[in-house]
Amino acid sequence: MVPSQISTSMQTPAQPSSPHDAARPTVSLASAITVWHVAIAFVIVMAAVIRLWAAIGDLWLDEIWSYGLANLVDSPWKIFTQIRHDNNHHLMSVWIYHLGIDGRSLVARAPSLVAGIGTILLAAQFARRWGQREMLAAAVLTANSYVMINYSSEARGYALAGFFAIAAFLVLERSLDTRHKSHFALFWLLVVLGFLSHLTFLHFYCGALAWSALRSRRESGTWRKWIALMARCHAVPVAFLIAFYFSSVQGMEIGGGDRPSTIVVILKAMSLAVGGTPRPSTDQLLIAFLATGGGIAAIVSLFRGKSELWALFLTTIYLSPLFLLIEQPRSGLFVRYFYINILFYLLLISYLLGRLSLAGSPGTFACLALTASIMAGNVSRLREFSDGRRGEYLAAVRYIVDHSTEPEVEVGVDHARTRLVLHFYSGSMAANRTLKASEAAPAPSPQDEWYITHQENPAQQPAPEIQDTQGETFELAQVFRHSGLSGFDWALYHRVLPGTTDGTK
Repeated sequence: MVPSQISTSMQTPAQPSSPHDAARPTVSLASAITVWHVAIAFVIVMAAVIRLWAAIGDLWLDEIWSYGLANLVDSPWKIFTQIRHDNNHHLMSVWIYHLGIDGRSLVARAPSLVAGIGTILLAAQFARRWGQREMLAAAVLTANSYVMINYSSEARGYALAGFFAIAAFLVLERSLDTRHKSHFALFWLLVVLGFLSHLTFLHFYCGALAWSALRSRRESGTWRKWIALMARCHAVPVAFLIAFYFSSVQGMEIGGGDRPSTIVVILKAMSLAVGGTPRPSTDQLLIAFLATGGGIAAIVSLFRGKSELWALFLTTIYLSPLFLLIEQPRSGLFVRYFYINILFYLLLISYLLGRLSLAGSPGTFACLALTASIMAGNVSRLREFSDGRRGEYLAAVRYIVDHSTEPEVEVGVDHARTRLVLHFYSGSMAANRTLKASEAAPAPSPQDEWYITHQENPAQQPAPEIQDTQGETFELAQVFRHSGLSGFDWALYHRVLPGTTDGTK
């Protein structure tokens, strides 16, 4: 069944008693609640275990960078006014400021873990409007997603932003239903927390604006009432966003980094959204094309079913990210900038799967096959993640210590980011040993015993040997891997001493 056929055959149920529901098995309410709730509870428990497992391991550059920024100020309030850096994820920085991290503790990643697990529950609640099957599909897709697992198990603000995005929409929807002041106030608070989590919350907020504009226009009757209702929803959040921009965002310093190709990042994000390969290939291109087609088909179905949700998904997933393509960050685009877009895409796909499951035996088979394919792809990505995770920096430091005899070990690095991570983990060395990291340089200096190069592409093989500025040889001693979405490979080189062949003393 091609996307156009899917969109034609699917209709959005306006009420729970829609014609689609007639195709569902007749069971008692108590039985249905028990079965579906038990299934979703099982999914959430498994998701929590996987995320806890994923959170075990070394902190990587961006997490360590945030730690350094948070400790530059003597008051948590100054995190919002004095640290204008894109690596300052404000809520996470406040958490790090108060608790601190030692490089091996799960404490720093706890807010992301809680938000990532909570997001699964909220995703199921969001999809409940479409039916029990869609509710379970939303829980499974978000729980199994490699992208969701990766970013909800590290000390960054993306998982928090995603959690607050779905929560904000559910409360906004409730606010327009009840017009109660407390509901509007809660929506404002959730929007504020979302922007303080990460600026990519803007993707969702643009979608919420589009959706609420359509719904409130339908319900208001006159333009004056529509404008008044929109102001009631969004005046406070927009005022906050303006103030936040001038107090914390304007003049923000962008951290340096390799600038990947825009089209490569987009295809990678689209492929990973459905468990596809992160590596450029014909398969990746095909997967990204099919994923886009499925999303558009679902949006068309929502539009034909007279649901304003089409505006939420179209804007959040496809239109808002166009701003990133026009005004790209100086550091380039990365998959993590599309976390919220992928989250809402998975909600949209849960709707698609639910509609397919009601289209007779062929539709049920297609639903199960697509779900199994997405889950299998994500499991494959998690297997890759288990090999190195976000990097093995502490192991590299220990290797240097174990293979050095001098009390002060001289280590050269290829980049300032490598020096930052090395300095962070050098604190784990024994009291009688010190590690001195040289200033970043493209080649080792004559005083260096060790030299570290870093690379983002795990498939790239480091050179077997390099030379310092005087032509002396360094041989590759060990490569410490990472999984590919967050972190770096470290290639560790050791100076070859006169009279030896392997660099040992």
